[in-house]
Amino acid sequence: MRELVGDFHASRYASCLAHLGKLLPDLLIDLHLRPHVAQLYADIRSKALVQYFSPFVSVDMRRMALAFNVEVVELEKELAALIMSGAIPVRNCSSLDSLFFCVALVFLHLSNFT
Repeated sequence: MRELVGDFHASRYASCLAHLGKLLPDLLIDLHLRPHVAQLYADIRSKALVQYFSPFVSVDMRRMALAFNVEVVELEKELAALIMSGAIPVRNCSSLDSLFFCVALVFLHLSNFT
């Protein structure tokens, strides 16, 4: 558990999420915790994505995907959902390129539902 928290605070998100993945079977055994495990995991992952994204004006999606040990397409879907929910504010999309990036992510996310 210490490694998980340490990795999260040190921005080693792939390692943090790997530690969390190893803990999932144990967490799912707990009768009271089981109904909340999936949401807790999603919340931790979302918080990590927001933290990673926040200090940058632009982000290299390939590097970010490597940091989270996920494919770029899946990362784009997650980021689009976070932008749409307001977790990653549109104000971070200040330049025209960044604004286009944000609109494109939201469009990609919405097009996956039709």
